[in-house]
Amino acid sequence: MLPGTGRTPTGAGPRRWAAPRTAAGPTTTVTYNQRGTGIDKTYRAAIAVVGETRYAEGQGDRAGSMSLDRDDLRTITTLRNSGVPVIVVLVSGRPLDVAAELPRWTALLAAWLPGTEGGGVADVLFGGYAPTDKLPVTWMNSVSQQPINAGDGKLPLFPQGQD
Repeated sequence: MLPGTGRTPTGAGPRRWAAPRTAAGPTTTVTYNQRGTGIDKTYRAAIAVVGETRYAEGQGDRAGSMSLDRDDLRTITTLRNSGVPVIVVLVSGRPLDVAAELPRWTALLAAWLPGTEGGGVADVLFGGYAPTDKLPVTWMNSVSQQPINAGDGKLPLFPQGQD
């Protein structure tokens, strides 16, 4: 498994990847590469951790954009080109405009802003826990739909309450 990201978040390094390594178990190799390079078809899957930076009250919002940035998209493309399934873990404080990219991903896990609960995200990724919650908001098909809310007649990518 390869967690990849388009940038180095604060705190990246061995301690940050302790939860995925623990959740994966001793017989699974978990490696990290900031740009998603260095894997091939011998890997079972690749995990791209992308999205907004950590923040409180709007400090990490992407100014002028609700889409993934160029580095995130480049990392995901690199992983896809390796020929293994790509699982995208989206870290954000709001739904991002991912509808155009979604068909090229094997799976999407909206982790929101997990803070100190990254171990829970790792448990879901490695099968230690089955997610059972419902989407708390309506997820847009495109940023042009903003604002979008349940029942307003706009066709969402994912409706509020979806599993």
